[in-house]
Amino acid sequence: MSPVITQCSSMRQLAGLGFALTMLAIAPQAPAAVSLTDTVIGSTVPALIPSDQSLQNGDFLIGANPAAPFTGDGADEPTTWTFEFTALPQFNMLMSELGAPDGALTSAVLSITITTFFSPGPPADIVRPMDLFPSIGIPLALGDPNPQTGTFAFDLLDSYSRSDLVNFLAAHGGAFPMIYADDAIVSAASLTLSSVPSTGSCVLLAAAGIAGLARRRR
Repeated sequence: MSPVITQCSSMRQLAGLGFALTMLAIAPQAPAAVSLTDTVIGSTVPALIPSDQSLQNGDFLIGANPAAPFTGDGADEPTTWTFEFTALPQFNMLMSELGAPDGALTSAVLSITITTFFSPGPPADIVRPMDLFPSIGIPLALGDPNPQTGTFAFDLLDSYSRSDLVNFLAAHGGAFPMIYADDAIVSAASLTLSSVPSTGSCVLLAAAGIAGLARRRR
């Protein structure tokens, strides 16, 4: 009888191995972090126009300042632009994750390229989301020869709360308006928003795996 017992034991082991392999085959991959980037571009040498007029510089709008000599010379002029995330493929997934009770914005990295005609410069310049405070100071890091172009990167989470940034994005319908002031030409900027998957996403994926196993075992 012992050979029969051994055979039954081996069959149970094989069945267990088959079950494990089936679980591996149908188990969905863990949800990956969602990361979206939007980039805006302009010229480092925009045209000079009368200072009482605003100037469109690619994706950037250089604001008028009648007290300045010109608009477009990188002196005493605000620059605004808007990051647009709604057309990106994973935008709805990102907003769903950020709206979950345990969803988390893990980073919001702003990169900005500027050209200043001040040395050292830029003097006392700032950048920020349009309606959020405080402003982020630009380092006084560019010197001779003049003009100098440099790129700076900041994680907005170092200056604003997660809820502030998520609410700001939602309030603008997926847009993210920005402002820079005021002694430099802004020629490029990007914003990368990253989030981790919520527990709800993991639960849904686990449920999908169990349902798939149940269908296969019928």
